[in-house]
Amino acid sequence: MARTKRTSRSRLPGSRLPGSRLPHRKGRSRITSRFLELGIVASFSLALVYTVSFAVKAARPVSRERQVPQISLRMQVLNGCGEKGCAGLVAERLERLVRFPLEVSIVDVDNFTVFDVEKSFFISRVPELNEARTLADQIGLSAADIVFAPLEDNYRSIHVTLVVGKDYKARFLREL
Repeated sequence: MARTKRTSRSRLPGSRLPGSRLPHRKGRSRITSRFLELGIVASFSLALVYTVSFAVKAARPVSRERQVPQISLRMQVLNGCGEKGCAGLVAERLERLVRFPLEVSIVDVDNFTVFDVEKSFFISRVPELNEARTLADQIGLSAADIVFAPLEDNYRSIHVTLVVGKDYKARFLREL
């Protein structure tokens, strides 16, 4: 038997020839490389967005100045004209009519004892009328339209009651 001489190009089990490539791994490494690149870009983008949002928040003042109302009134609105729903309409509109230094909280909307009130008026539930006068001035009523009548059981701490008369459309529902 003749012995053949092994050349350097011969292949041993488990070895590869120089310059040869494994085709099945080439496609997989490209996909892995592409996902790795996209992951790096996404991570960089997230870090950039986080940094910019932090810089924007740091540039803003910590607290904003807010005007605190000098007068805070708890109010009751009563329907004295007899038209259904007019007290609720007036109560909604009052929030837009009242301006600083007043703040009004409407705690009750109901019916008055009579339904033939021609002109709207205020009933002050506290002896001091200055706050009611300031409110009356803002919504277009005069000081003569304020009367004093305390409530026997004022468990809602109502300061002033507005009795809505038949003049409510012209007085309260006008355009601002």
